[in-house]
Amino acid sequence: EEQREEKAVSMKRTWGTKSYTAYFRLFSLQEIKHELEKSGFQVIETFGSFRSAPLDEEKSPRYILVSKKL
Repeated sequence: EEQREEKAVSMKRTWGTKSYTAYFRLFSLQEIKHELEKSGFQVIETFGSFRSAPLDEEKSPRYILVSKKL
């Protein structure tokens, strides 16, 4: 099932504030890996944070994938 999120965003600038709504499509780890491999990349490592924490698909705040072009 495709997952989507909606988030209100405001950006403050010197000339004022710009507000808009951003829409995000959430991808599973398998979908990301599949798209990378389909595009000629090999996944080398996966992490669950920018501090190199192990990836837990249920609990990690983000997916970090290290890949290389074949």
